[in-house]
Amino acid sequence: MFAGVLAWCNAFRNSHREEESVYRVTIVCAAVITACWLVQPLVEGQSGAAVEVWMRAFIPNPANAGQASAFIVAVPAPSIGSVVRLRGVDNAVLDLCFATDNRSFSNAAATTARLETRLTISPTSSSAATVTPAANRTSAAVTKKVNCLTGSVLEQAPGDVVRDHLGAPAVADGTIQVIGQAEGRNVLTPLGNSGPAIDYSFDLQWKPATSTLTAAITYGVFPAFEVYARKPGGAWVAVLQHKPSGPPWKLAGDAFGVTTERQVQTVLVP
Repeated sequence: MFAGVLAWCNAFRNSHREEESVYRVTIVCAAVITACWLVQPLVEGQSGAAVEVWMRAFIPNPANAGQASAFIVAVPAPSIGSVVRLRGVDNAVLDLCFATDNRSFSNAAATTARLETRLTISPTSSSAATVTPAANRTSAAVTKKVNCLTGSVLEQAPGDVVRDHLGAPAVADGTIQVIGQAEGRNVLTPLGNSGPAIDYSFDLQWKPATSTLTAAITYGVFPAFEVYARKPGGAWVAVLQHKPSGPPWKLAGDAFGVTTERQVQTVLVP
């Protein structure tokens, strides 16, 4: 892009030898070059202009349980490690327990999450962008209903992805905006497909020219939630990390926006 602009400027200046014309052409060329520098990442789709975003809702281990510490406890089963119980008391007869993801915050590929969304925002011109994949951006892990005391698995089933919604990308003033919502349900509660669900919505604004991402995320007080971003092939950058700030039974109000929190974070994605 710059080579073409410089060639045009030199040719135009050579054809206008008068002092005043040369001055005017120089001013015009400087303005054009500055504009090209600002929009080049969008127009040319340079390598690194895209950003990948990874959102994960997970049930942590006891050490990272936050305000749900009375509900997340260790169990002897080494393959489970810890369970989340719906009642914060030691009464296995009247309780209902599920295996956690048994971890802290992590972007390691081998770790699990109850619900996660992964997408890539790519500019295609100065006024357009795409989001990939076009579908199936959100996935739910297998849920394991377990014995509250031992952690032995009683029943298991894949989580149900209820929503994987995404609006069309909007591009203006060098910013690409993507808005969406994800929701997933544990089908092993007594309410089955009508039971409580993990729900989060997001407003992502990516500026390729400055490599900055602003993420406005609304999520439930339970479970834990984390967001990471990177340029394709690069290292993950933490955007948001939130420990549970309420008990698991507050999931009942999550999908209705009753027991939710919202954070807005801006990070540099090198």
